[in-house]
Amino acid sequence: SYSPNKCYPCAICGKVFNRPSKLERHKPIHTRAPRIVYDCQQCDKSFTTQEKMSRHLNWHNKTNQHPCPDCGKIFNRPSRLERHKRTHSKKPREPHQCVYCMKSFCKLYKLIRHTRMHTGEKPFFCYICGKAFTELAHCKAHEKTHEERPEKPQPLRPLPDVLLQGLGAASPQPLPHRREALPVHRV
Repeated sequence: SYSPNKCYPCAICGKVFNRPSKLERHKPIHTRAPRIVYDCQQCDKSFTTQEKMSRHLNWHNKTNQHPCPDCGKIFNRPSRLERHKRTHSKKPREPHQCVYCMKSFCKLYKLIRHTRMHTGEKPFFCYICGKAFTELAHCKAHEKTHEERPEKPQPLRPLPDVLLQGLGAASPQPLPHRREALPVHRV
């Protein structure tokens, strides 16, 4: 779990991360084919495409500034400014609102997918190694990595206790721990 003053070093290259999730995201670079990475010279971020790098540089260059007329906060996209402006009026345009962070969504499935970020639910499992994912597309992409280097199938790990509940609650509530298993979505 995350600890604000703790460091998480990579056992292979020694690179240090401030969150275990960032270390886990980093680890696969040691086992897959190298890819082109665009590193920002102004901060420690890196990007997989030139387009993403250019968009990021616009943020540094302040060429895409969209200030909020109410509070002055600056956004790099008009759509993000519009979403922010709704926080001042307390009237979300989208009908589905996250009980944890108040972000709103026009589609229920987007709210459910977003809520997994808060709850830690990972309902999709790799049928080969049992690794869990929050989204089906991420699971399918992961399973393709096994095609390049076949492995002996491992038994599935126990499912997490966290269940998506309380979406209609007025304020964020801790989710109750349950003993029954989550449904497994296999691809």
